[in-house]
Amino acid sequence: MNKTDIILSFLVLILLIVLVYVNVGDESKNKETILNNYLNTYYTRCANMDNYRLIYDENISNHTKQLIVERMGDEYVIDLKDTYFDWILQRKNGKELLCLKLGLYTACVKPTTSQTSLKVAQMLKMSLIDDNYAQREANWYTILQKANALHLYKIDNKDDCVAFYFNYSYRDLSFSQLEQLGYSPGSPIVNVKNYNNMVCLSKDGYMLEKESRYEFNNKPVLEAFKLVKIENINSLNFVNGNEDEAYFITLTKRLKTLLTDLNNATDQDLRSMAVDLKIPKLCELTTDPVTCIDAFITITHDARACDILNTRRDECYLKAGKEIDKYFCNFISDQNLKQECENYKG
Repeated sequence: MNKTDIILSFLVLILLIVLVYVNVGDESKNKETILNNYLNTYYTRCANMDNYRLIYDENISNHTKQLIVERMGDEYVIDLKDTYFDWILQRKNGKELLCLKLGLYTACVKPTTSQTSLKVAQMLKMSLIDDNYAQREANWYTILQKANALHLYKIDNKDDCVAFYFNYSYRDLSFSQLEQLGYSPGSPIVNVKNYNNMVCLSKDGYMLEKESRYEFNNKPVLEAFKLVKIENINSLNFVNGNEDEAYFITLTKRLKTLLTDLNNATDQDLRSMAVDLKIPKLCELTTDPVTCIDAFITITHDARACDILNTRRDECYLKAGKEIDKYFCNFISDQNLKQECENYKG
């Protein structure tokens, strides 16, 4: 090979490298354009949504919850359902209340009553889809993209949405940009090295799925959300709970005890906890739920616990109607047992 051939080969190699670089750059820009187009449709949808009910399934590191968000104009109900309790934020007739439903009991307070109630209320309100939500989402993506802190690396077409895979880090943001997102340099999330996210956006502007994977305190964390139902509504499911700060504090103490003691509880512990904390659903964890529910009703005289028993429900209400109050006969489905309950003269 002469000198001229070597120079030509070298020039061809350089040209190929340039073409590959240009193609990769174009492909990357094309992906970002597709993402931004879907995001703009999503922002528009969020800003214009009203009279809706959205139901999400959540999975936070294998702990499942359900989130129900309802809104009509300035009124809303946001219900985060855990296994044994609900946190509910609602606005009705211009008044906002935070409610804790634990077992069969509910108590509400103004969100500003304490730091705990305020923090929970703020967390729930972040789920409310409206113009503020749309602006907040758009601001988040814009700041990360401008800082070159968000890197889109994959797009996948699913049946009902397009999945966008990207990673990002708050470490690449300036103090000013962190402040715009509501974070300080000392915030724990800033110390996370890398977030790997997936959002699946439909063509009509709904976020049907979202996943975030990262490592915090040397432990892997998964936050997954799936939109399982979208409904148009003409009324809201407000919670019937009295505003009672003292009882709200009582319920929060019960909740703290539940979360502390539940994992290592024996059958006997669970029966005691069901009665002491007024959470009959704990009886489902025992080897003998019927006996546990019977003990609960005998002590508390609250026969609503019978609803936990599927095949033995009517028998439970029959016993409550005979031994506690005939009022409970009204909850019996079997007409023969209901008549027996009403005619009982013991």
